[in-house]
Amino acid sequence: MKQTKKALLIALWIFLPAVSTVCADNHGLLIGINAYPHITPSEQLVGPVNDVMYLEKLLTQTFEFPSANITTLTDQRATKANILKALNDLKSSTKPGDFIFIYFSGHGTSFYAGKEWKIDPYTGALLPSDFRFDDNDISKTLERVIIGKKDIRPVLEKLDKDRQVLAVFDACFSGDTIRDLKSCGKPKYVELEDLSDPSLEVSDDYNKHKIKKPPYLYNNVIYISASSKLEVARDITCEDIRLGKKTVDGLPHGALTNSLLFAFQGRGDTNNDKKVTYNEVYQYVKSDVKKNFNHTPQLLYSEKNKSVLDQPVFKKDVPGKPVSDPEERLLRIRLEKGANNLGKNISGIPGVILAEKRYHILIREEGGMYVLYLSNDSILTEIPKQKPDEVVERIRRWARLRDLTGISFPDQTFNVFLDLTDSKGVLVENDAIGFRIRTEADAHILLINIDPKGYISIIYPYNKTELEPVKAGKELKLPNIGRVLPPNFGTEYLILFGFRNRPPGLEKLTGAEFPPSDPRFLKLINMIDRARKYAAQTIIQVNTCSKEDIRTTNQ
Repeated sequence: MKQTKKALLIALWIFLPAVSTVCADNHGLLIGINAYPHITPSEQLVGPVNDVMYLEKLLTQTFEFPSANITTLTDQRATKANILKALNDLKSSTKPGDFIFIYFSGHGTSFYAGKEWKIDPYTGALLPSDFRFDDNDISKTLERVIIGKKDIRPVLEKLDKDRQVLAVFDACFSGDTIRDLKSCGKPKYVELEDLSDPSLEVSDDYNKHKIKKPPYLYNNVIYISASSKLEVARDITCEDIRLGKKTVDGLPHGALTNSLLFAFQGRGDTNNDKKVTYNEVYQYVKSDVKKNFNHTPQLLYSEKNKSVLDQPVFKKDVPGKPVSDPEERLLRIRLEKGANNLGKNISGIPGVILAEKRYHILIREEGGMYVLYLSNDSILTEIPKQKPDEVVERIRRWARLRDLTGISFPDQTFNVFLDLTDSKGVLVENDAIGFRIRTEADAHILLINIDPKGYISIIYPYNKTELEPVKAGKELKLPNIGRVLPPNFGTEYLILFGFRNRPPGLEKLTGAEFPPSDPRFLKLINMIDRARKYAAQTIIQVNTCSKEDIRTTNQ
């Protein structure tokens, strides 16, 4: 009898955790604010309410969230009091084991004088719809924002103990950025610094961006934000859509949210197993947002619970993957502001056409320089106006490079993941460069860099000892392989390939550097093409800049 009771207790002990998982519910708190009655008309947004409406429909109809478990707050209902109440209600309306999706789309802000303002530069602050400035009292202004460290952290700390939380903040927590074109998207940031008095002034020195990053506090909270410290998150406007930017439904959305919705609908399923993991979602939105809007979503998670990144975000399978637009191989160039004299020579380059809309590269004259911008507004490179032939040669290289940057494997059956050691979208002069690489299957790794001049470097394998396959799940770390040095600042492309079998000819490319006119370029393209059936790929863009190129909010 005693043995029977003991066996029963053991069975119950084993079974109970499974019951809590099976009975777990999905909950959502979705907040979106277009209208801010007390700030300037130019700072009103157009995407957040659409974000919430589309997301609510997707969660209920595709991922089976009960409608009763979703709270939505938009525009005038999204006051500070209502948002804080809805956050605190999650502690009582959910139970251990539940999944909670907390989402905010609207304006954010921050201030680097951390202690005086009590705004953490890493969590920042959110602006509710009833936010207003007080020109005479800084403390009253701060009482009207939702500060991550003070208002949101206590809720997350409570939920983190026994629930799984995905927190997505499509807002901007930095007004500082690097020099770019700023022609697409509306910033999702409101500056508080106008209120500062002399005792709260902060130096605009580059070193303020070197604030030591605090340790991540949570075990069961995964956090995605829209941009890094030197990037401004964007709201996709009707004008952006008219000029060729694509959204999930043809309506304005936050740039991060638009990519997130595409990912949840299947494009994030990059290994074609009908599941979308946290890792897949982040890799997709990071690449897509950077490519189209030049800011880099950030992912925070517990290093102790890193395996959760390989778990599906939702229990239910994602819909069939929508067909992505094929990458156009022709290089579309737009000329304006003093660069029209280049038209005749550029239009004669094979694979290049001149275009007014949906361009890949825009060339304009600024301050005695030809500046080449990508379609996401980031600077590709700069060339003195006295060297027009060099501009033509750069375009010739980039036309050839389309054969490499346009490679994709839509039918791949495993993933490779690539991140900078310091996960950010902007590397500033003298910053160290390093990478973290991971593969879902045993694979031979090929990491390629294309610099702003259009030259190719094989970063990995750099020598023959690195030709051996990397084991599935094992992180390959390449720390401090170099530094960002002048003069070649601009946009760098990093393309990662994983091959189940070592491609013939890979050993001849180790550590090589060459332009696309070199015969080795064609050999590289042919090698990748022959191995594509058993390969995986991902690509990211990284901006590099001088310290002088950092623009602060009051410049």
